Amino acid sequence: HKADVTIHLYDAVVGRRPVVAFSIKSLIGGAPTLLNTSDATLITYSVKGREFSDEEVKEINAITGNSKLKRRLQAIYAKGASIEFKSFDSQVFMCNLQLIDYGLPTVLASCVLKYFSSERISMVKELAKKVAEDNPLSYCCANREQFYIEKMTKLLVASALGMYPSKQYNGENEANGYIVVKEDGELVCYHFYDMGMVRRHLLENTKFDTPASSKMVKDKEGKPKGFQRKPYCVLYRNEEGELEIKLNFQIRWT
Repeated sequence: HKADVTIHLYDAVVGRRPVVAFSIKSLIGGAPTLLNTSDATLITYSVKGREFSDEEVKEINAITGNSKLKRRLQAIYAKGASIEFKSFDSQVFMCNLQLIDYGLPTVLASCVLKYFSSERISMVKELAKKVAEDNPLSYCCANREQFYIEKMTKLLVASALGMYPSKQYNGENEANGYIVVKEDGELVCYHFYDMGMVRRHLLENTKFDTPASSKMVKDKEGKPKGFQRKPYCVLYRNEEGELEIKLNFQIRWT
């Protein structure tokens, strides 16, 4: 559940005593995730612009080492190909995104691709600005950058307070705010009484992160059997013989 604790507040201004649900995020020991990676967050992209031989596909998939996922995408671009958003693998997550904002699937997929294609940009706000330069939704207004930032802000708020990628979302929030446990143990409370502060905090303090590209597989007794590669950032041909690649992501606090 998004709501970790309920607090009985006294509102001295209006004389009400609401019971408010909060999500708790702790910065002690590392930055917590806001939107967790899973099979539901997989995104499929089409690779277009040139034909790849089977040997070239194997060559790109064989790239390993530090930043291997980003270097695989760079290798695709270096061969003169382009990478275009096709679809989210999970229809549930796709519908959740459309409920939040109909253009959000395209914006999020573009941000994820920008993140993996760039060297040092990971902040959600900065990636939204970069996507606005490409303008995949073809906004004609002069302040189109704000349109893309707003869509990503909506995603951050929904992820913090009510939306899970693998569950159907109805637009309602389970939590009315969240409590951050800072590294020194100090508590900071963000709630709907100041939604502007919630939105600004999320936008200024979240980033995209690369999820693990493999997972440990265990036997029936719970003993490790070895690592299994996850099905993303690997070039493959679909049933029609078209070249595709999947990307996955997570969003966490900085």
